[in-house]
This record gives sequence, structure tokens and C-alpha cells, in this order.
Amino acid sequence: MATRLQERFPPLKECKFSNALPDTALQDPADQHEYLNKNWWSENKQIPAERIESTGVFNSRRKRLKGEMEYGLAFDCADMQRSMIFIPAVAGIGYAADFHGALVEWGLYNELFFTTLGPYAGVAWVLRFMTPGLFKQAVTATEKILKGELADLEAKERERAMAEKRKRFTDQKAAVAEGRRPP
Repeated sequence: MATRLQERFPPLKECKFSNALPDTALQDPADQHEYLNKNWWSENKQIPAERIESTGVFNSRRKRLKGEMEYGLAFDCADMQRSMIFIPAVAGIGYAADFHGALVEWGLYNELFFTTLGPYAGVAWVLRFMTPGLFKQAVTATEKILKGELADLEAKERERAMAEKRKRFTDQKAAVAEGRRPP
């Protein structure tokens, strides 16, 4: 799915960062361990990288992050699309298979857990659709603040409000002078 996204949107090929890997060049687990050994941990807490490498910890992390390293942001987009399809599919399958009835029958149904989980999953699913729009709003607001446009907009709004007040006051003053009831 990530390759299809990269084919459809070619600039995604250049975005080699993702949520899990902000900087792919500096995210190798062995390099991170070496850095922590040298700069943070005292001599008695240091663990040789070879000892950890023999357990396969570094390799498992590399395998887990393979998609992020290869596809970058396109992998995050594909992952989001998968979850947008997966959550309602699981809910539909659970409803069709009467999963709720089976849990009640086996004594595994916890009302507090499921009444909390349902709305949470629903809101999380809806927010997946809202995120791109909210992100765009946040970026444009940040750009306006950085450019100083927001301050200009607020000043213009204050000037407009003051002009409206002055006009209302002069209209009221003219109405009183003419003996009419002020608006």
C-alpha cells in the first residue's frame, strides 16, 4: 500500500521520516545503545552491544522499523488507512458473529470495560478522518503567527470594532439632537 501511495504522490518518496522514525539516519538501535553507553550510563551499568546483539534485540527493532526506514511517511499514511478499514471491519465481524453474546455466555463480558472501549474506539476512528484537516489548520495558524499576519488581523479587527462603535455613537447623538428615539 505504501508503494502505491508513493507512485500516486511522488514527493512522498523523498519524505523518509515517520512518526516512529523522525530521522532515519540516526535511528539505528545499535548506534543509540552505543551513544547511551558512552554518554549516559556509568561504567558499572554499561552493557556491551555484542551481548545485546546476541539476543536479537537490535535485529527485532530493525525488522519492526523496516517499513518506516524504507517508505517513511508513506508507511504512516498506509498504516492510517489500514486502521481506518480495520476498526469498522472488526466491529462488523464482531456484530455479525454475535461476539457480545459469546462473551456474556462465557462470563467474560465486563460492562464497564466495553462501555468505555466502544466510544473510545469510535472517537479514535473519527479522529483519523479529522486529523489531516486539523493538522492543516494548525500549520496555517502557525505560519500566520510566524509571519505576523495574526497580529495584523487582530489589529484590523479592533479598528473595525472601534469604527463601528463611533458610528453607532454618532448616530445616537444625531437622533437625540433631532428629538428622535436613539437606535
